[in-house]
Amino acid sequence: MFKKYTLAKKYITTAIAFFLAFTSITAFAGSLQDAKNEKNQLELRKQEIESTLAGLESKKNDIESFVREVDAKQKEIEEKMELLDGKLTKAESDLASTKEELAKNKDDAAKQYEIMKRRVKYMYENGTRGYIDTLFDSDSMADFLNQTEYMSKIAAYDAKVLEKYNKACEEVAATESKIENQIADMSVMQEELEVEKTANEKLAAEKVAQIEEYNRLIAEADEEKAAVLTKIDDKQDLIDKIEAEIRRKEEEERARKAEAERQRLSKETKANAEKLLNGGFIWPLDGYSRISSYFGYREEVMAGSGTFHSGIDIPAPQGTPIHAAASGTVAAAGWHWSMGNYVMVYHGGDIYTVYMHSSKLLVSEGDSVKQGDTVALVGTTGMSTGPHLHFSIKLNGNYVNPLNYVSY
Repeated sequence: MFKKYTLAKKYITTAIAFFLAFTSITAFAGSLQDAKNEKNQLELRKQEIESTLAGLESKKNDIESFVREVDAKQKEIEEKMELLDGKLTKAESDLASTKEELAKNKDDAAKQYEIMKRRVKYMYENGTRGYIDTLFDSDSMADFLNQTEYMSKIAAYDAKVLEKYNKACEEVAATESKIENQIADMSVMQEELEVEKTANEKLAAEKVAQIEEYNRLIAEADEEKAAVLTKIDDKQDLIDKIEAEIRRKEEEERARKAEAERQRLSKETKANAEKLLNGGFIWPLDGYSRISSYFGYREEVMAGSGTFHSGIDIPAPQGTPIHAAASGTVAAAGWHWSMGNYVMVYHGGDIYTVYMHSSKLLVSEGDSVKQGDTVALVGTTGMSTGPHLHFSIKLNGNYVNPLNYVSY
């Protein structure tokens, strides 16, 4: 069965791969929802099985209690039967001894009775002559009386001994009857215990049946739960594969759109750049057009400045507004030891404008600005000897002469 399941799983995986390769994102979304719904159904089934297992676990406590009760009862019955067997064996042994004693006493009594009977017979048959003979043979009346008394005592002795034996026989017979009654009672008790034992053995058999049924139900539930968990894992694998394929296709779509947008922006940027480079910039300072230092190499420079001047310097009073020469995005805004407070604006098409030595910055990195917006105020920060604006244009990574692209 496991081999069949592995083979089926292999086919499913192959089918999934084929399906993912030729299916649209919309179809994936539908398949994904179906897989999630099926997984949810399996999760519900798993919960039902776990509930069944919990119920069986509760039933297990009842079975354990029943097992303990049956086993305890069985032990109790066996102990009673063992004790009763011991008493019965002893009673039977006592009865055998009593019977032997009774037989002996009866034999002794019979013998004594025979002796007494012969003696009485003899005395009866020879009693008169015997008394006369005794009288004539006696030396005196006292001797005769003594002999007569002796004969009476012998007769009394015989009667007493016989009575003793008879009484002993009666006592032993009574003991025998008592033991026989005890044995009869114990036999009844033994039969009752046998009946109770048989009934408890039926309960024991039921106990075994219940344990087997409980174990069977537990095994079936565990097996089904394992199968459901495997199916849940399979569904999750399918969901993961579909989601991964959806992400891949979405990423492809995003990349396609991004490339299309990039190409569109590139065309737009090129068009804007051409427009800017064809007189699209405005002068950054209103009312101030004198240039104190032009673009290019210069002979007289201040300490710390380079011989190449990357822009033009336009003197203006401290605090004069500095306007963006064109619309764009603030690429940088901060302080530099040479540039002082500066703003760099990106206009697309690898075109930047730079505004240096400001007394105050009015924009931050990432801000969007429109042509003519005030981005800073004229100052003399950094390597500067007086209030002015150093204005630069950077094209394709290189500084170019601003006067080629902007006029006042």
